[in-house]
Amino acid sequence: THDAATNTLYHADNNDLATFTLPTTANLGDTIQIVGTGSGGWNAAAAWVPRESNRVWTSIACSADGQKLVAAEPGWLIFISMDGGVSWTPGGAPLRDWESVASSADGTKLVAVSFNGQIYTSTDSGANWTPRESSRIWRSVASSADGSKLVAVVAGGQIYTSTDSGVNWTPRETNRNWRSVASSADGSRLVAVVDGGPIYTSTDLGENWTPRESSRSWLSVASSTDGSKLVASVDGGRIYTSTDSGVNWTPRETNRNWRS
Repeated sequence: THDAATNTLYHADNNDLATFTLPTTANLGDTIQIVGTGSGGWNAAAAWVPRESNRVWTSIACSADGQKLVAAEPGWLIFISMDGGVSWTPGGAPLRDWESVASSADGTKLVAVSFNGQIYTSTDSGANWTPRESSRIWRSVASSADGSKLVAVVAGGQIYTSTDSGVNWTPRETNRNWRSVASSADGSRLVAVVDGGPIYTSTDLGENWTPRESSRSWLSVASSTDGSKLVASVDGGRIYTSTDSGVNWTPRETNRNWRS
């Protein structure tokens, strides 16, 4: 294993596999060149750096450029980073059992949901927060790229959507054990999973929903920007992927305790 430096040329002439650990900091335009001249081949790995403190983190979201981050801790605070996660400060949100957070692409509009609490929104990157809707067992929340279209799910309750950055909310679908939700960039295509039920998809901002796949212990779901490619995980089961906006699903990998 070699700690790679920026703007350096390396010759991987080993007979065994050579691993190059990428630097944790670099400037725009820096390069690392690796020439595989040996029979063992080579690979590159990014180093992970611990940040903040030991906490029971439940959710994290980030801006499109990766510079503005928001992370939630149940029973405590929401933490904000403006420098790509190097330093963290408590935001202006109150103490709540935070379950899930989401961010607009520019990182200015944030939304967070709490367990047995309300939805909270921020328009200044987490400095100030406003309570929205009612106290419910909120489980997950997702946002469109511009932060105007939001969707949140309630365990044992309904799906709720907003088209005005969280000021007003409309209940959708029926009471189910909703666990996770994801959104396309424009907010029109949504996907939500039920713990012990099927996957549900919507193509009209959450007004109508269609059940997909089978009833499983779904825990998490994510979406591509256009909403066509989806991935969902099963607690104690497999990963499932879809390339047609959730109409068909393919099991991947093996049974594990997947979380997100």
